[in-house]
Amino acid sequence: MATLETEIERMAQEKITIQLGIGKELKRLAEIIAPGEKLINMAKGKYAGKTGILAVTDRRVVFIESGIFRNTVEDFSFQNISSVRSETKILKGEIEILAAGNSAKISEVFPKARVPEIVTYVRGRIGPGVAPQPQGDAIVGIRRTVDVAQPSTDPAARLRSLNQ
Repeated sequence: MATLETEIERMAQEKITIQLGIGKELKRLAEIIAPGEKLINMAKGKYAGKTGILAVTDRRVVFIESGIFRNTVEDFSFQNISSVRSETKILKGEIEILAAGNSAKISEVFPKARVPEIVTYVRGRIGPGVAPQPQGDAIVGIRRTVDVAQPSTDPAARLRSLNQ
C-alpha cells in the first residue's frame, strides 16, 4: 500500500508538469491531509501574490505556500463554498472561489488543463442539490436547439408560450 507521501508525489508528477519551487508545499500537504481524506487533484498557482499549490481533496480545496519565514494555508471546505468561477488563457488559468461571503482568486493556475477539472469537481460537491454549471459545448448545444426552433407567427400563441 502506498504511503501518503508517495501518493502526493505520484499525483504531482501526473498533474503538475513543472514542479520547480513546490517541494516544501508538497511536504506540507502530506502534513495537513487528514486520515481518510483522499487527494483528488492539484495544480500550481498564485494566491495573494504567493506561488504555491492548489490541492483538491474529497473534503476541501486547499492552497499551500511555504516560504523561508512563513507558511500559508488557505482552506475552503465544500460546505462553505457558495460558487466557483474559472477563466483560462493561453498557458495558464484562474480559479475564483466564493466562500462565506469572501472571494479567493487563485491566478496563474498551471497547467491550465487542471482548471476545468478542478472547477467541475468543486461544482459537483458544493451545496445540497446544486447542479454543476454547463461547460463549453453544453451551452452551444442549448443555443442550437433554440436557434433551430421556429418562433410562432401567431402573437397570441407566442404570448401563451411565454407565460408557460
